Amino acid sequence: MKRYIYLLAIAVLAAFGCTVTGPEGFGVGDYAGNKVKVTAPEAIPAQGGTVTAVVKTTEDADVPFTVSVPKAATWLKVGDITEERVETEVEKVVDEEIVVETVVEIIRTVRFTASTANESAEMRYASVGLIDTEKNIAITRFDVRQDGVGMAEKKPFEVSTKEINVEAAATTASFDIVTEVAWTVTSSNENFVVEPAAGEGNATVTVTFPANEGADAVVAELTVAATDPLARPKSHTVVITQASNVKTFTAAPVKVALAHTDQYATINVESDVVWTITSSNDKFVFTNPRYDKTAAPDEPKVTTYFTGEGTQEIQVLVPANFTYEDVTTTITIQTEDPLVLTDKVITFDLTQAAYNVPTGQVLAEWYFATDQISVLEAHYNLGAKTGTSELEGFGNPDELYINANSQGFGQFKYWQVDKTPIVDAIKKRCKRTITSAGEPMVVPPYTGDYALWTASPSAPLAAGTKVHIFFAVRPNDPQICKYWKLQYLDGTEWKTVTDQVKTATTANGTIEYTHELVWTGDKQTNTFVDAVVTLTAETKDAQFKFECVDNTMCDGSPWGDYKVDAALELRFSGWDSTGEANPQYAVLKRPVIEVVQ
Repeated sequence: MKRYIYLLAIAVLAAFGCTVTGPEGFGVGDYAGNKVKVTAPEAIPAQGGTVTAVVKTTEDADVPFTVSVPKAATWLKVGDITEERVETEVEKVVDEEIVVETVVEIIRTVRFTASTANESAEMRYASVGLIDTEKNIAITRFDVRQDGVGMAEKKPFEVSTKEINVEAAATTASFDIVTEVAWTVTSSNENFVVEPAAGEGNATVTVTFPANEGADAVVAELTVAATDPLARPKSHTVVITQASNVKTFTAAPVKVALAHTDQYATINVESDVVWTITSSNDKFVFTNPRYDKTAAPDEPKVTTYFTGEGTQEIQVLVPANFTYEDVTTTITIQTEDPLVLTDKVITFDLTQAAYNVPTGQVLAEWYFATDQISVLEAHYNLGAKTGTSELEGFGNPDELYINANSQGFGQFKYWQVDKTPIVDAIKKRCKRTITSAGEPMVVPPYTGDYALWTASPSAPLAAGTKVHIFFAVRPNDPQICKYWKLQYLDGTEWKTVTDQVKTATTANGTIEYTHELVWTGDKQTNTFVDAVVTLTAETKDAQFKFECVDNTMCDGSPWGDYKVDAALELRFSGWDSTGEANPQYAVLKRPVIEVVQ
């Protein structure tokens, strides 16, 4: 019967008599593609007994062999040979790509039995060979030993681990030797320096090596050998595997389909390399990380290109789209780092939807402009010196409001929580006022505050009626509350505009919101509130609440951690205050509540 062995080799064997035998009795040869590894057995007790040798091979080296025992070793018999197949998945780098291969290892166990006692005081040996039956040459040879009668007691010789795995950046590893005998440690990799390399008794061995800057894992085999003949076992192999230095590079947008009122998009880059990001549409820009008014005043505030490094959250600034066509940009993020084995170029499109909210029967429309300041101020202003501007309500002692001054019948009001406890903290009194641009303003917004927009039709609105609201809101400072929720009255019940609900985690836990106010650099940015709701019950007045739901500020800091000179102003409007023209200005420059078909 033919028996086969697949050999994993670490030394060279050219002929039967050329065997490399280590302190433990290993015999390893350059045979069958240098893939043989044989582990010799422990010594057989003097009174007799059975021990095993282990022969390991990979499946690609199929060699028939027999076991040869010297004729003089009549005390030694060869027993059964058992076989086990072990499959292991191994990662390899092929053409700068990680490929997973399945390696099959054949493990055979050869039994040796000493049928008689060794009555000598000395250990006796038998040089056992594995012979290629086809070529009739030696594969390897190793010693099978039997203790002599009266030999001293065996001395333990152990190591704390035989396998150590470290990251690419690691430069040291260690293990313990547990014994009373003398020993040596040698490394197969000259870059892995052992300290101490020799000693006696218990010790901690430290191995020093350079960080791995390559794309392949680095392996070092340490041979820990006892010099005392009574040590059992005689040697150990400790394998240190240093992981490859493959770099991470992934990127993806939070969403690719933007609403026409969206002011920004978020891109998450996860990486540990240098990369660049570009936008193909100059309307979709990034905040320039190099911009600083003091250090780099000539740098632009925004850019369509910049270089970054590592993991970052990137915001793409997007102007609201009030045209009837979708607007798209291609975002390209790329790296040239050779240690990135995945895609080095990542592209995706961001598409902002066209404006398609239909106009209908106007119930109430407001005109916020400089030529309307006197009209707007008539029932709204409540300055900081009145002594009542911080109290709870719509303004005390009278409710403050702005009537619909363009079309229809309606009111704009702002309800606030009691701000008496924070007046001293903000270094100024609370107020409501009309700005020089003709916009209603509040100072400061706070959790629980809300703007109330009301339209009063001549008859109640029937169930099934679709109602559209539009307005813009803009922080005049980065330290304005960021998260707001749009709600509407359906019959007698307040409901959230559910199709716009998002969640965020803040210092106050997980919150729900519909709109997020934006501050970029020193730029005031409108957030457009644009929604259509369908009533499920008869409703007397169309009412919408725009409520502050968290005190986290636009710059991400908690409320109160503000600059002393912070304006803390929140403005309501209906148009882009930068003066940028839009084709739909005739419809969109004014806040409106209307019934749509």
